[in-house]
Amino acid sequence: MYHGWPVEVIDLPTNDGRQTTYGGTLGIDVVRSIGTGRQVSAYTGLSLVDGRIWPSDESISRYPIGGMVPAQVKMGADLDWGRFSAAATASVVGRQRLSALVDSGTDFRRQTIAGYWTSDITIRRRSVMERMNAVLKIENAFDRRYRTINERAYINPEEFIGIPQNPRRISAGIELRLP
Repeated sequence: MYHGWPVEVIDLPTNDGRQTTYGGTLGIDVVRSIGTGRQVSAYTGLSLVDGRIWPSDESISRYPIGGMVPAQVKMGADLDWGRFSAAATASVVGRQRLSALVDSGTDFRRQTIAGYWTSDITIRRRSVMERMNAVLKIENAFDRRYRTINERAYINPEEFIGIPQNPRRISAGIELRLP
């Protein structure tokens, strides 16, 4: 009982140690009109982030921040041509840094899992009928087999360190605009 209420667990968060984090994104966007109802746009962006943690436990030196990807690149292009539009995107994700620490003898480093890249494609035909568009979407177009960080893997031994992601997925459908 706590203040007259039945409780099973009391959680008391505290700040402990210190952390420095830094990073940023550099991107370029280009849009070009090619007459009435025609436009091409493209973008690319590079994101970098990193940092260090200094725990309050003096027996452990500083170590890199975990549960993150230090470098990523995203790019894409869109084409609008009358009633048709198409979009292609690509994402490149660098080596993924996990939360698990490895003692290298002189300091601590994070375990990592492989990076990956994916590409998605969307094609849309507007006004197939009044108030109706047709859409075709291909996710993970090149059927890349990759894994992403699973933070729960170190507290539950039944979980994968990296979570397997979806293979290629193709979906088609219609969009209806209501009056």
